[in-house]
Amino acid sequence: MPPPLRQREPTEDTDINEVDFPEFDKKIGHAPRQLLTGTCGHPTLYHIQCGFPNSTKEECHNLGCCYTSLSTCYHSLPSEHQYQSVQSEWRNGTLLTPTRNQTPYHKPASPKIFIHLRVLNQSRIQLTLDTTANQPDTTSSDQPISTVNAGDLQAKIYSPTFFVEVSNVTAGEIIFSTARGPLVVTENFFEWTLHLGVDSMFGLGEAVLEPGRKYLLFNSQNASAVPAVMGYNLQSQQYNGVVFTTPGLTEIEIVRSRLIVVRSQFTGSFQLELLSGPSPADLHRQLKTINQNQYRPPFWAYGVHVCDHARNASVKTVREDIQRLINSGVMFDSHCINDDLFWLSDPPAIGGELEQTILLLKGRISFIGTPICGNARDNVTEELCIRWYQFGSLLPLFKVSSDRTANRFSKFAERIMHATIRNRFALIEYFNSLIVTDSAYLRPMFYHYEEARNYTAELWEQFMIGDSLLVVPVLLPQMTQIDIYFPEKFYELWAGEELPQTKDRPLSYTVVESDLPIFIRPGRIVALREVLAELISVDDVRLQPMHLIGALSCPRATSCTSTGSLVFVEGFEVRFHANLNEVFELYSDINTK
Repeated sequence: MPPPLRQREPTEDTDINEVDFPEFDKKIGHAPRQLLTGTCGHPTLYHIQCGFPNSTKEECHNLGCCYTSLSTCYHSLPSEHQYQSVQSEWRNGTLLTPTRNQTPYHKPASPKIFIHLRVLNQSRIQLTLDTTANQPDTTSSDQPISTVNAGDLQAKIYSPTFFVEVSNVTAGEIIFSTARGPLVVTENFFEWTLHLGVDSMFGLGEAVLEPGRKYLLFNSQNASAVPAVMGYNLQSQQYNGVVFTTPGLTEIEIVRSRLIVVRSQFTGSFQLELLSGPSPADLHRQLKTINQNQYRPPFWAYGVHVCDHARNASVKTVREDIQRLINSGVMFDSHCINDDLFWLSDPPAIGGELEQTILLLKGRISFIGTPICGNARDNVTEELCIRWYQFGSLLPLFKVSSDRTANRFSKFAERIMHATIRNRFALIEYFNSLIVTDSAYLRPMFYHYEEARNYTAELWEQFMIGDSLLVVPVLLPQMTQIDIYFPEKFYELWAGEELPQTKDRPLSYTVVESDLPIFIRPGRIVALREVLAELISVDDVRLQPMHLIGALSCPRATSCTSTGSLVFVEGFEVRFHANLNEVFELYSDINTK
């Protein structure tokens, strides 16, 4: 929850006496009064900008907002820009009208909106703002309601001025509220302030959402990140989040009080879903229910994809480059011209599936990657490009510009880059299994270790791939030491070195230019393909044998086990088990549905 609030010192332009809010975190906006009146005395960190910047004092007051000597115009609390029910009791789908006919953006407020609250299941509540009343509801709209229950969640709807507040009954915490800022709707614009009741935030493609920053989402079809904001509550030690349906350009602002201000193009409907968690794994499952990944890449899509981005690129120059790659023994599976024309090593084709795969690089689907060594116009050093190869090798999609392939660098760098790709191919079945099962691919440390949330901001470079591998890519040049947080004992994947648990401070770990630190978690088994030096495509790799690497977990000296599994295609899974006697049991499940 937000920190305790203290009384602000009055300023010369304060029109209303400053007041304290001892119950601010639970009661704002819910006083038993019929008329909406607000105060300008709430602390600065809870200020929400009113209208456009640089308003004069007179303009600001005419908008129904507050003004300070710092020339800032902000909404009162509660804001005078809200919507209210035309009926004394709220019903699902009831007509709401604006409390002010003119918005702070000098546009007429939408004269009517309808709010629909739906309970989707025991952990998800959906809230839809619409300009039409034709919405399916799980709650009958002909009965007045003020409280809706869903598992541990309880949603309260306040009227006549409309607010929604959702509590976790078990934890006794408010996890969502719309009462702390304005609701502004025009014909083509929408602004809503939301409260998640968390102390730290992540999402929108960021490991940490910093208060005071704005994040831009283009739309729900080609956004670079799933439009979800999630967070952690220190008191309840639980996670929750909210997902937006963004039909157009959307700005998400995180203010200093960790309020979320959503500003978006409006096309007649806006929808959000509250995810109750309470664990990171629960959040991921709830999020995947909304954004299911229906794409299952062909296996060759995990290979190395080369593309010529030169302005004068032609089929002739691409063919010449392909021959050079083959002569140099460079591993690759496709070649293209500016993402349009593709040559595939196996099977031969143009466009088609790989074009779809490359487009997914910009999409919201799990099969993503990063341009290795940057774009063709970026000037990067050889050492930084080596590090880029190492990081990119961990992602599902590996795409590199034709002037950044391994044969374009020194023999030293070329050897490291080839070794990096071979290690990628060795792990390729593990990566594929995560994609096929639509599992969380890159996971922050707190996904599996709750205490790791204390290190999230400081050690954002390290993460888990699936539930078995801890990875710490070196992201800066000339690094010889990196800090690694080990929440329990881990083992270096390739050599088996034991790394002790770090309780109070991270471990200083020595690295050289060729290192990509990867560690296996105790109690896990990972299957590796045996990759020969002469192999040049990922399809060849799948014909090679596999071996297993495991790290035993020993809760008792005489009881040590480890497990693992691979899903090659949907419905075909192989599981592994090991104990102290090193007896492996391998068995498969074949689902024919």
